Amino acid sequence: KAATREQYPVVHPENPEMQNSLAADISYLANLAFQQGRVDEALKHYQSSLSILVKLNLAEPKQVRWKNYMATLYMRIGDCQTALVSDIDALSNFNAALVWQQQVSSELPGTEAQVDLCNNHIRIGDMQARLGYADATLQSFQTAQSILQPVLAREPGSASLQRSMSTILLRLGDALGDMKNFAAAESHMQQAMQMRQKLAQATPQDGQLQINVAIVHGSLGMVQEAQNHPEQAIAQFRLAQAISDQLVAKEPKNAQWQLASAGFSGRIASVDGSSLSLPARKD
Repeated sequence: KAATREQYPVVHPENPEMQNSLAADISYLANLAFQQGRVDEALKHYQSSLSILVKLNLAEPKQVRWKNYMATLYMRIGDCQTALVSDIDALSNFNAALVWQQQVSSELPGTEAQVDLCNNHIRIGDMQARLGYADATLQSFQTAQSILQPVLAREPGSASLQRSMSTILLRLGDALGDMKNFAAAESHMQQAMQMRQKLAQATPQDGQLQINVAIVHGSLGMVQEAQNHPEQAIAQFRLAQAISDQLVAKEPKNAQWQLASAGFSGRIASVDGSSLSLPARKD
């Protein structure tokens, strides 16, 4: 399909709908390549699609859908660069997406635009965390929270919005923990825990919701470990491992559950081993 439409830029360069269709087809190839792990190929396709959208936007700058599409493509390019561990480039493209998303959300206010804006702030915060920009990381996650809060207030029963908010709360906890603000870190993580436990209880057959709870236990364990509380850290890691072990028992061939279980087991062994050489605590 996409190969057939490669003629359109030459034959009908003045037809925006055909150009848009071509961009969509190329993006489809990019999505497929990314899903199959061919990230370099996906990146080239997304960049080709973006070049078409840039021209469409220059020709019709008042078309909101071009802006929205460009924002999506910048995010996809950033996702590819994240997978390729090209963090600076990824952050640059997420920031480029943010510019267009802010325009779209102002012209087409609504849940979808706000959620897209929120999710991109999470991506930006993740990249800033990887690059060691502690203050900027915290600010990005706080911005994501401030965007999502009114949306969630309007749709409190939305499971997807609750999952997004739990992710933000956990990211905030991780960021605060990295800044040694352990009390605030634990508070945010406990809020994330409450939300994730409710979601997991509502849909017990969803393994990802169960592992999401385990992830919070793991983060709480790391906060305890950072404070030299080995017993409390091990207790959290064991709770996390118990959840992942249950998932492995149900789906023994699931690599994600196996890796999670092994990871939590490794944390337990690491803390247990290091705590043997620690002096007795006096608090």
